[in-house]
Amino acid sequence: PTYELTATDDGAIANSAGALERTPFPGSPFSVHVVSGEPVAECSYLAGWSVSESKTRTGGKEGKSKSTEAKPQAPAPAPEPSANSSNNGGLGATSPVAGGSVSVRIHGVDKFNNTAVMQENAIVALVVSPNGTETPLSILGGAKTTPQQKDGNKAATGKTQFEFRYEAILSGSHELRAFLNGEHVKGSPIEFTVLPSAAIPQQSRLVALESDEPLVADLDTPATAHLVTGDKYGNPCVTGGLRVAGRLM
Repeated sequence: PTYELTATDDGAIANSAGALERTPFPGSPFSVHVVSGEPVAECSYLAGWSVSESKTRTGGKEGKSKSTEAKPQAPAPAPEPSANSSNNGGLGATSPVAGGSVSVRIHGVDKFNNTAVMQENAIVALVVSPNGTETPLSILGGAKTTPQQKDGNKAATGKTQFEFRYEAILSGSHELRAFLNGEHVKGSPIEFTVLPSAAIPQQSRLVALESDEPLVADLDTPATAHLVTGDKYGNPCVTGGLRVAGRLM
């Protein structure tokens, strides 16, 4: 059909059918810059696990990091742990060794799943050791920052990620807890296991079997003793590695 457009007294455009045609305001269209909201614990998450070996295991050189982080395309919450997952949390099959370190990052996300700026004083992270000791974790530098400004619009500036590092000494099961504004973030708490380091003679000991009878010089009845090995931190070793030779003096 054909329509005839006419101008009305109020400036609107009407066609012959009586329908009004919308006209843009002067300066339209224009852009709107939307910034993220406040980060919330239920959407913020832990990610970016990495494990570094100690220098004693790498010939005195800085150990290489073994990262388990996948580069995300968007700030998505960490996946929920399954009932069949191991107790090594985000580390997967990689276990830290005593003397090495574990690093992890906390990502700020608002309730609409936007990357959000976090305040450092709102974050608390700690590790519970096998003996029940709670070790607070210090924040490392190098976290990601948001742009200062965009198109002249003031946006929230600051860090959207914070990294923590734990120096592993005691072997056994550990638990890492991360809080934002007093609440656990997604993926917290998470358990991981620290393995003992290599056995050394200084932390190993020979233990004779308990017996009320004295030992008798008899080649047909050998005496038995146990060698209990330990690493440099005093952790009992669960694997071998020492070259052992016995001698009677």
